[in-house]
Amino acid sequence: MPEIRHLISGQTVSYNGPFHLADLRSEIDDWFDRFDYDADIVEDKEMVFQDHKECRIVWEAEKDMSDYAAIDMEVTVVLSDLRDVTIETEEGGDIHCQDSDVEMTVDGWIQTDTEGKYEGRPLLYFFRYIGEHMIYKDYVEEYEERLHEHCEDLKREVRRFLNTELSQT
Repeated sequence: MPEIRHLISGQTVSYNGPFHLADLRSEIDDWFDRFDYDADIVEDKEMVFQDHKECRIVWEAEKDMSDYAAIDMEVTVVLSDLRDVTIETEEGGDIHCQDSDVEMTVDGWIQTDTEGKYEGRPLLYFFRYIGEHMIYKDYVEEYEERLHEHCEDLKREVRRFLNTELSQT
């Protein structure tokens, strides 16, 4: 069983206003593709009420850093009070989009010994522990820094997208 270091928990991006839901999903998918993550949507749930909708989308993504370690991220987007709206522009055109309270949460962790090669015997587990905490400590710290950078970059990209998307049209 791999050792899991939970490094980032519950970092959020909040937004309230109009946006295109399909473009938001596409923005997050494109970000995962750009940084070579193997990302899948594991939950895509929509609850419809009489006057509004609520939606929850969860991505789980993994990026192999080496044969021994991997970075994992879980991104959860919760849309509450989701409504379809039409915005009239000064040029006379209409923009069809959604209006909602958006909350995106990012969790991240690092897995080492992803193949479980050093779990068979107590002596191997001991050597793995010594190796990770003394010999290969710089590599593990580099992976931790990369995870923090990726989480911050994803949050920055989503904030930029939500705050500037409709102002450009």
